[in-house]
Amino acid sequence: MSEQDQLFIQKLVHSLVTDSSTTATTNHTLFSNEVVEVESKSNENFSTLKESHVINTLYRTNKNAEFVEQLNSFIKRKENEIERVCNIHYQEFVQAIDQLLKVRVGAENLKNKIVELNKEMQAQGEELIEKKKQLIMDKKILNNINLTISTLKHCLSILDKTNKINIQIENHKYYSALRMVEELQTTHLSNIIQFQFAQHIQECIPLIKDRIKIAVTKEMKSWIIKIRENSRKVGNLAMEQMSNKILIKSTDHNSSINQSNNITPIDLVINEDTEQNLIDNDYVKIDFKPLYQCLHIYDVLGESLELKNNYEEIRRQQASSILTTPFSLKSKDNIQTFRTYINDIVGFFIIEYIVMNSTQNFRSKVWIDSLWELTINKTRDNIALQLGDCESTDLFLEIKNIVVVFIQTLENYNYTVSKLLDLMIILFERYSRLLKQQYSSQLSQLIQNEDFIPMTLNSADEYEKLLNAYTLQENSEVILQGFPRTLEFSQSFPESCIIVKTFIQKFYQFIQGFTQNYGEMDDLLKKSLDSLLLDDLNGSLVRKMKSKSIKLTQIVQIYYDMEFYIKACDEFEIELSRKKSSKTSNDVNLSHIKTKFIDSQKMAEEKIFDIINEKIDVFVDLSGYNWMPEKAATEPSSYIQDIINWLETIISTTLTNLPESIKSFVYFDAFNHLSSSLLKYLTQQSNGTQKMNIYFVETIDKDVASIEAFIESLNNPMVLDCFTELRQIINLLLSPNPENFLNPSIKNRLYYSITIHPLIILLEKLLKGHENNKIALMFNNPLDYNRRKNIENLIRVLKQQYSEQLMRQKELLVEKSQKQANKNLERVFDKR
Repeated sequence: MSEQDQLFIQKLVHSLVTDSSTTATTNHTLFSNEVVEVESKSNENFSTLKESHVINTLYRTNKNAEFVEQLNSFIKRKENEIERVCNIHYQEFVQAIDQLLKVRVGAENLKNKIVELNKEMQAQGEELIEKKKQLIMDKKILNNINLTISTLKHCLSILDKTNKINIQIENHKYYSALRMVEELQTTHLSNIIQFQFAQHIQECIPLIKDRIKIAVTKEMKSWIIKIRENSRKVGNLAMEQMSNKILIKSTDHNSSINQSNNITPIDLVINEDTEQNLIDNDYVKIDFKPLYQCLHIYDVLGESLELKNNYEEIRRQQASSILTTPFSLKSKDNIQTFRTYINDIVGFFIIEYIVMNSTQNFRSKVWIDSLWELTINKTRDNIALQLGDCESTDLFLEIKNIVVVFIQTLENYNYTVSKLLDLMIILFERYSRLLKQQYSSQLSQLIQNEDFIPMTLNSADEYEKLLNAYTLQENSEVILQGFPRTLEFSQSFPESCIIVKTFIQKFYQFIQGFTQNYGEMDDLLKKSLDSLLLDDLNGSLVRKMKSKSIKLTQIVQIYYDMEFYIKACDEFEIELSRKKSSKTSNDVNLSHIKTKFIDSQKMAEEKIFDIINEKIDVFVDLSGYNWMPEKAATEPSSYIQDIINWLETIISTTLTNLPESIKSFVYFDAFNHLSSSLLKYLTQQSNGTQKMNIYFVETIDKDVASIEAFIESLNNPMVLDCFTELRQIINLLLSPNPENFLNPSIKNRLYYSITIHPLIILLEKLLKGHENNKIALMFNNPLDYNRRKNIENLIRVLKQQYSEQLMRQKELLVEKSQKQANKNLERVFDKR
C-alpha cells in the first residue's frame, strides 16, 4: 500500500473518530485511559493501525461497520485502480492481482482478526463498562458516604457538644456550658436544622438554660446556707481583731479609740501586717465563686433582677432568723449565746459589705441600710429587754465590751451606729444603777456589821493593803513602832475606801472604749457617786448612829472615821480626775460630800452628847431622893459621885483622842444636861413629888455644890455657868427673903438666870411640904408666918407675870401668822 493509501485510511479513521468523539457520552470518556492496547498481527503495511487507541475508539464509538464499509469502498476503488493499472500494466496487474489476492487474504485475515478482536474488545469493554458503571455507582455511594460521614461527624460533634454541655453542668462549669449552648444555637444547629434530632436539640436549648439556671441557683442557695454558718465565724474573727485593736490602743493610752481611718474595702477585709483575711484563713474559708457565677449566668440570661430579688428575700429571711435567735443575759453561763447573736449580725453585714463592694448593680446600699436599720432597732430592743434579767456588774461589763467591739467593728464598714450609741447609754444607765445597788449593798452591809473599834495592823502585808485603800499619813516615830499597832479609824474605813475606789474603777471600766457622751457619763457617775457616798456610806453611818443599841465607844469611833472620810474625799477626787473622760474639762469637786460628812460628824458629836445625857438621866432616875426627909443629908448623894467618876473615865479613855474643844463641849453639855435633868426632876408632878421640904432643898444644895466643886477643878470657863440657874433657884428657896426676887436690882444681881415657871412649881411644892409635918411649926412664929406669906405672895405675882408672858407670846404668834397670811395673799394677787 502506498503512502497515499495509508494516509487516506488514517484520515478516514481520524474523521470517523473525530465525528464520533463529539457525540460520545460522558461515561465512555471515563474509560479513555483504561482500554488495553490491542496488538495487531496484520501486515506491516497496516502498521499504522496498530495504535490501539484508534481501533479502540472505533469500537467504542460503534463506527466499526462504517469503517468496514468505507474500507470496502476503498478496496473497490483500489481494485478499479488496480484493474486500470493492470490494463496498462498487465503483468504488473497480474502481479498486483496476486498481491491483491494476497492482500485480500490478508485483509480477510485482518478482518477476521479485527472482528475477533472487536468481539474480544466488546466483551472486555462491556465488562469494563459494567465495572465503570459500578465504579460510578460506587463513587456516588462514596460521595454519599463521605457526605453522610461529614454530616454524621457534624452531628456527632453537635451531640458531643450537647454531651459536653451536660458534663460541664455536672462539673459545675455553668458559664462554659452556657457559652457552648449559645454557640450551639447560633452556629452549629443552623447547618443541620433539617434533621429531627437537631430540631429536638433546638427545642431543648431553653430547657438546658433553665437547667443551668436552676443548677447555679441551687449552688448559690447552698452557698448562702453555708454563708449563714460561716458568717458567724467571720463575725467572731472580726470582733476578735477589733478587740485586739482596742486593747492595743488602750495600752498605748490612746483615749480616742474610734478614730476614722482611711481604710479601703480590701484593707478592711485583709490587713497584711496585723490582721488575717476574714474570709480566707485557717479558721474560715469563704469562696464567693458560686455567687459571682450565679450573678454572671443570670446576667447572660438577662434575668439579673430576678436573682437580685431572690437574693434579697433570702438574706432578709436570714437576717430575720438571726434577729429571732434567742439569747439570755441572765448569767455568765448564757453570755456565749449573746456572743453568737452578735457574731451572726457582724458576719452577716460584713458579707453584705463585701458583696456590695465586689459587684455592680447587685446589692443596693439603700436596701442594705434599710436592713441594717431594722437590725439595729431589733437588736437594741432585744438587748434592752434581756438586760432586765442581768444582775451582775461583771456580766454588764462583758456585755458592754461586746457591744463596744460590735459598734466599732461595723462602724469601720461604714454602717451607721448612732442608735447603738443610744443603746450604750441605756446599757450604761442600767449598769450604773446595778453597780450602785451592788456597792450600796456592800457599804450598807459593811457598816451594819462593823463593830467600830480601832483597827489594828498586824503585819507589813496588811499595811500595804491599807495603803492601796488610803494613803495613811504617819510620822516616822509611829512607823518605827512596828507591828502590831492600833490606828485611829476602824476596819470599815479602808474597806469602804476600797469599795468606793472599786466603784469608780468599775464605772470607768464601762466607759473605756466608749468615746461619745463623755459629759453625760461623767454626770451620771457624779450622781451615782454622790448617792453612794451620801445615801449609802454617810446614810449607813447616820443610821448606825441612830441605832438604839449603839454604844458610846462606837459613836466616838464613827466620829473618828468621819474625820478620815472627809480626808478620803481628796483621794476620791484625785482618782476621779485621773480616770474621768479626757473630753470633759469639768473639774471634779467633792466639797459637798465633805460638807455632808462634816454635818454627820457634828451629828456624831450630838449623839455622843445624847448618850452621855441619857446615861446622866439614868443616874438621875436612880438617885432615889427622899422628897420629905426628916433632916438634911450631911454628904452629897452617891450618884453624883458616880456621875463625876463616869465622866472622868470616858473623857480619859473613850474620848481621849477627841479634840480638846470637843472634850470641853462634852463636859459643858453633860453638866448642862445634868443641871437641866435635876431641874426637870425637881419640877416633875408625878406621885410622890408634889411636895418637898426644906431638908430636901438642903440635900440638893449639897449635891449641886459637889458638882460645882468638880467643875471648878476642871478649870474650864466654858463649864462654869452650867448650874447657874439651878444654883440661883436653890439659893432663892433657901433664902429667908424670897420676895427679893421681885426686886429688879436684886434679881438682876442674884437671880438673873431663873425662869418663872420652874420657880412657881418649886415654891408651891415647898409650901405643900410644910403643911402637915413638924417642920410646919417653924412657920407659926411671926417671922416664919411672914416668910410663908411672902412666898404665897411671890407665887401669886409670878403666876400673873407668867400668864402675861404667855398672853404676849400668843399675841406675837397670832401677829406672825397674820403677817404670813397677808404675804401669801399678796403673792396670789401678784401672780394674777
